[in-house]
Amino acid sequence: MISMKQLKDGNNKFKISKIKKIGGILIFAIAMLVLVATGYIIKKSKSDTLKLVTEISTESNNINSEFTIKFMYADDYWEKYDLTNAVYKSQSEYEKAVLNYIEQITTLLGKKDWYKQYEGRNTLYIKLEISDSASSEYGVTSYPTDYSPGSIIATIKFGNSMFKNNTVVLAHELTHLVSYSKLLNNKPSFSISLAEGLADYVQRYLASDVGGYIYNIDIHNYLIAFKNYSIASASSSASASSSASASSNASASSSASASSSASVSTTAGNVGIASDNYPYENGTIMSYYWYLRSNSFVSYLIQTYGIENVMTMVSGTDENIYYLFNENGLNGLVSNWNQLLKNYDCKMTWNEIMDGKAEWDIKHGY
Repeated sequence: MISMKQLKDGNNKFKISKIKKIGGILIFAIAMLVLVATGYIIKKSKSDTLKLVTEISTESNNINSEFTIKFMYADDYWEKYDLTNAVYKSQSEYEKAVLNYIEQITTLLGKKDWYKQYEGRNTLYIKLEISDSASSEYGVTSYPTDYSPGSIIATIKFGNSMFKNNTVVLAHELTHLVSYSKLLNNKPSFSISLAEGLADYVQRYLASDVGGYIYNIDIHNYLIAFKNYSIASASSSASASSSASASSNASASSSASASSSASVSTTAGNVGIASDNYPYENGTIMSYYWYLRSNSFVSYLIQTYGIENVMTMVSGTDENIYYLFNENGLNGLVSNWNQLLKNYDCKMTWNEIMDGKAEWDIKHGY
């Protein structure tokens, strides 16, 4: 027979057991809420710095049904900037331009299968970064690297002229992206001159109206006019320096400036050579001259041998590739190109080009 004390003890044990169960459930529930909240905070923190396509953008399978391009942004640029002079008035307009350019570039260069080198990666995230720094006027593209399972990521950086001055070399940078090759140690070419010259050629071919680089002017004419202007400027500076009565420091400075300008006329510019490095500091007169020369040289090669053969050169592993097209290799090609420039029929002087630039600036609102 069960006593009253046993019943009380049993009830107490049952109540304690029940309380323990309820407490355990509450602890588990609280723990789950903490985990969910933590996950949300982490996710929100990530989305604040890298706004993924799933949140504010779109995706496209128009490159190939097996390969998807998505977009990422370091900031909400279309909210941040005044869009009056922006090249693309909306994020969707920018994304459409990227996809259209990639489609056109892959067709032009014969690289429809460029993405297949990323075996096992079927999604490319293109991250856009805009800098307000004056040194970031043009663009930089990073090599696509592993991002998340099944995807790669590449970053394209531009100066704020994309929003402020209706100028952006988007086709140029996307050419680098399409041209990158894992077989060439993650480079667009064994020659940085060929890579930059090709990207400039594509920019002029597909998007000279938004490039602002040489304002849709014949590249050979532009190069020759720029060179002649630089020589004239150097001669004028040297003459002024010799006749002026200035301090020795000022004279030395003027002489150095004249020497720098004069070097434009004699420096080969290192076009077409096997090199990973830019030969001149970005933003200098020699850097600008080197880009013009590389652009003109690649344009000459395309005009002479066709885009398919030039892509064979670009995809080569060293300068020996040039011997397939000239018995004297690179020296022979450069010699023929220089001969073209020597006899070239220029339609515009540098002053006329600058007048055209001024008209372009007015037309585009800056």
